[in-house]
Amino acid sequence: MTAHTAARHMAARDMEAPGVRIRDLTVVYKTPAGELPAVRGVDLTLAPGTITGVVGESGSGKSTLAFSLLNAVQPPGRIAAGSVEIDGLGDVLALRGEDLRRARGREVGYVFQAAQNSLNPLKTIGKQLLDLGRSHDVEDLRALVRDARDLLARMGMDGARVLDSYQHELSGGMRQRVGIMLALVLNAKVVVLDEPTTALDMITQATILRIIREVHEERALTTLVITHDPTTSPSCTAGGSSSTGR
Repeated sequence: MTAHTAARHMAARDMEAPGVRIRDLTVVYKTPAGELPAVRGVDLTLAPGTITGVVGESGSGKSTLAFSLLNAVQPPGRIAAGSVEIDGLGDVLALRGEDLRRARGREVGYVFQAAQNSLNPLKTIGKQLLDLGRSHDVEDLRALVRDARDLLARMGMDGARVLDSYQHELSGGMRQRVGIMLALVLNAKVVVLDEPTTALDMITQATILRIIREVHEERALTTLVITHDPTTSPSCTAGGSSSTGR
């Protein structure tokens, strides 16, 4: 870990993690039979600095709930009602345009289910990192690369090699760690992990869960973990279940 990154970690610990309050959230999808709810009247509080797990079967609305935290539900879905309040940011569902774009990544980081599906197969990880930095107007791209290397090293990887690699040159566990790095490198304080251990072997699952716990503590995060398997939820301080959108 470089002195630059160590200083940023100390600053992160000094900052209070934000709380998140989801109230009366309803998300519907347009179907030939009309609009049907995937999430209906959900209330959920993520206390500052906690890891909260939401466990539910496939199709129960877990990922739709997670996308709502970024105001990123796509057609034919729409957020029909409710609010998502994040301390220091306000109601995410009221953000539009540039304000919403900047909130994604800088305020709320998202680790997608099946990380390879969120990576560009035609660009190296390093080029995708630089694209991310430019899209958020990061002035010191060299510092961004240093932080990415340090994060990857913290997760047991050769940062320089990974940044020079394409996604097909990395294993499933490595791609998942890259996803975690991309979600954290802009210093987001709320992190959403959607099925972070899907399709990984047991040893890699344990490694990813350990990394989530350690990074959560080091960076004073508020973390939401979405999963279908309660045995892979990392030492949650709170939890809930999802069933057919409720």
